[in-house]
Amino acid sequence: MTPNTMTLDEVRDELSRRDGWTREDPIENTGIYVWCKPHANYAVKEWCNCHPHPATLDGAAAALRNEGWGYFINRSWLHGKLNVYCEAVFIHGMPCPLARVMTEGPDELTARYRLALACRIAEEGK
Repeated sequence: MTPNTMTLDEVRDELSRRDGWTREDPIENTGIYVWCKPHANYAVKEWCNCHPHPATLDGAAAALRNEGWGYFINRSWLHGKLNVYCEAVFIHGMPCPLARVMTEGPDELTARYRLALACRIAEEGK
């Protein structure tokens, strides 16, 4: 899985799955899907009619891990086109980085969500 080649919707869906959300059709065969997440006892589910990770900069910021990561966002214009590069360094109190991930995107929203997914993949790889 390579976050840099995924669309914004694919990244948001993958982050939701990693957070325990699934897409379900609560009324059979209606074609209307909602997101749900079982609680600890699995008897009750939390339902979300909208996406658990909204397509907003606030949603992207909420998807980024705070513990141990430092984030850098770089925006540049090249030939009239905006390029957004994001970098995250996992330091967690260490003098040298334990992990470094970089992403890019056609806009800041996509680049930030890609960075959130790349950080989670890096965390799982350790």
